Amino acid sequence: MSGALHFGVLGPLAVSLDGTPVKLGGPKERLALAVLLVAGGRVVSTEQIIDALWDEDPPDRAGATLQVHVSNLRRRLEGGSPKIVTQPPGYVLATGADNLDLLRFDELVGLARATGQAAPEESLAHAEEALGLWRGSPLGDLDGSSFLDNVRTGLVDRRLGVEEDRIRALLALGRLEEALARTSGVLGDHPMRETLWELRILAMYRAGRQAVALAAYHRCREILLDELGVEPTPRLRALEQAVLRQDPKLEASPPTAVATRTDVTVTVVKARTTGCLVLADGTRVNLDRTLVIGRHPDCDVVVPDPAASRRHAEVRPALGGHLLVDLDSSNGTLVGGSAVVHHMLVAGDEIVVGDHVLRYVIG
Repeated sequence: MSGALHFGVLGPLAVSLDGTPVKLGGPKERLALAVLLVAGGRVVSTEQIIDALWDEDPPDRAGATLQVHVSNLRRRLEGGSPKIVTQPPGYVLATGADNLDLLRFDELVGLARATGQAAPEESLAHAEEALGLWRGSPLGDLDGSSFLDNVRTGLVDRRLGVEEDRIRALLALGRLEEALARTSGVLGDHPMRETLWELRILAMYRAGRQAVALAAYHRCREILLDELGVEPTPRLRALEQAVLRQDPKLEASPPTAVATRTDVTVTVVKARTTGCLVLADGTRVNLDRTLVIGRHPDCDVVVPDPAASRRHAEVRPALGGHLLVDLDSSNGTLVGGSAVVHHMLVAGDEIVVGDHVLRYVIG
């Protein structure tokens, strides 16, 4: 019988087999494994892995060298599951949320955003569990490369988005001092993130500190002008004006009514077992596994549209139904007219990729 492998990329690269750490090889071998892991269970072409390992300067026999690295990885992971499988045009490591921290993170983020303002305590719990999976800089033990730089930048941005989700939940619960403490800590490392300044200003205003809130706006503006030479966004400027006139809309609104736990449980079971995508021509595509949507012919759902990215988005079976994830597409993935990064699908949702609409149904 195969043991259970667990992988971690939200910190130094970590691999364990039934709880026992697995010793890995040299830097290129470890980087090859990282490339397969951050793909989240999708096939990665040989060309993509070679580009990640050697940037624009691969050795003469890069393909053969890569085969050696993969062979060594298979030997080190022997006796565990999932396994590295050869699948044209490259390789796949079919990880899931139960054995890869990144996918579990995405799953929890989707749940946090699905509950949102309707159930802020539940949203907060999911966001905090997601953030608790982080052990440091993602893949921080690996040497720098263009691939790693892009991956780290993207993952850190996603973590910051969840930090903001946590702060929004704290604001909805009236836990203003905690919200202020969180914004202070994160802004110390990311002082030019305007969405964090918005949350900090709002928390200050709700705490009865109008003058301090306005001072925070001017501090943000000063930083942006000094560092980037730009004014705050229209959204942030509108917030300043709302604070000046003490707009009642800035006050917290009560949570909206939500379905009972029994109703939610029934929906979860149906979504996990019978969810599908309905294409424009009426074709139904079952969602019994992770499906990639994009322009590339190797995608599970091919969208022949120049406005779609080669690998645009994916839909993953997740705790609570199905999770839609935008794969850093060039034009964004829309649901209900709004761009989403992670979105727990609800029956009837229309997913817009380029000029194509895919409808999510249950049953």
